Amino acid sequence: DHIRAQRLAAGLSEAVPFLHIAQEVQTNMFYFDLEHNQWNASRLVEAWADKGILASAVGGKAIRLVTHWQVDDAAVQTVIDETRRILASA
Repeated sequence: DHIRAQRLAAGLSEAVPFLHIAQEVQTNMFYFDLEHNQWNASRLVEAWADKGILASAVGGKAIRLVTHWQVDDAAVQTVIDETRRILASA
């Protein structure tokens, strides 16, 4: 699970330059900050929920993502692709 969390964090960082991973990913859970003038954490979490992606907003800019045994490589790629689409429409 932590390996997929690392892949997800790396993929999000590469795909979306204004997402900043808060610290090195060492477990299946990680946080990142959303540094965008039109998006805040709650708005992105809501947009993800519309796509079936679950996450938690932690304050105005921070988001927590958790992977688990049911999150496979395809799901990781889906989160990256959907995030790119969602934020490109801003």
